[in-house]
Amino acid sequence: MHRSGYLVLITVVPGLLAGAADSAAQQSRADRGPLPTLTRAHDVHSLTNKQARLSYPVDLKAVVNYYDPFVDLRRPPFFVSDLSGGIFVALPGFPKVPFEAGDVVEITGVSAAGDYAPIVQAMEVHTIGKSHLPSTAPRASLTEMLTGVDDCQRVEVEGVVLAVQHAGKSINMDLALSDGAITATTVEEAGADYDSLVDAKIRVLGNVAARYNHQSQITGAHLFFANRAQVTIEEAGPAHPFALSISPVSGLLLFTPDSAWHHRVHIRGMVSLSWPGRLLCIQDGLHGLCAQTEQRTPLSPGELVDVIGFPIIGPFTPTPDSRFL
Repeated sequence: MHRSGYLVLITVVPGLLAGAADSAAQQSRADRGPLPTLTRAHDVHSLTNKQARLSYPVDLKAVVNYYDPFVDLRRPPFFVSDLSGGIFVALPGFPKVPFEAGDVVEITGVSAAGDYAPIVQAMEVHTIGKSHLPSTAPRASLTEMLTGVDDCQRVEVEGVVLAVQHAGKSINMDLALSDGAITATTVEEAGADYDSLVDAKIRVLGNVAARYNHQSQITGAHLFFANRAQVTIEEAGPAHPFALSISPVSGLLLFTPDSAWHHRVHIRGMVSLSWPGRLLCIQDGLHGLCAQTEQRTPLSPGELVDVIGFPIIGPFTPTPDSRFL
């Protein structure tokens, strides 16, 4: 048995199809009616990115948690929160008077798909009063932050300060949490002491920002904290780290009862390799190690040196992240 039939040729006109699609979308929006105005930060952040692109009208009264006009000129970090939660706000421009943490602001704008999660695209932002930042926030681990659930929210983290870096008008603190490392950033405050925080165990209150790739997939987390007052020292670091007792290289990262945090160690050895500003290798008897260092002091093989740094896990042996020689 043979079947026969006809081949039907269909000519597709792209412009007509596009017009039909636009008409269908317009009809769908008309059937749906006007979008409701969102008045809570949580309601904006709970949208999907697809929903956020519909430009829901937004009218928020919130407290400024963080504003930084220096770290990103394209989109300055601007986090606000109300009783429902936190949200990132894309500003229409740089304000004549910089916002400060604790300002009460009224924001009118629309929802938008951010680089990772929904945000508010502001049309107008006005300061209408003064308040204060909450003195407490839920404790968050790095594992939890990497789920994205804390994106834009105000949290508390606990960790040991590994390094403090001055970058323009920003301060970046590298923190070792119990389950990983994170960077916390703030605008440098005149007269505030940050460098003495190195090796201190601290608690920090700030807003979480997701790190993401070009496909909007989360790859890490960053913390933005308003000022030095958001940092509480639980255990101060040693004032004179070179006064610490010398630890043998063979004793680094061994089991120590009741120790949940790794602090700086003081080690001593003979220089076997020196790349100033990059790497320093030393030999301590039969044991050696290489330390990452930013210090550019010229050293020669055979010199006896003291090294202060945080022991980290290397491919085969501990490797100090050293800031001082």
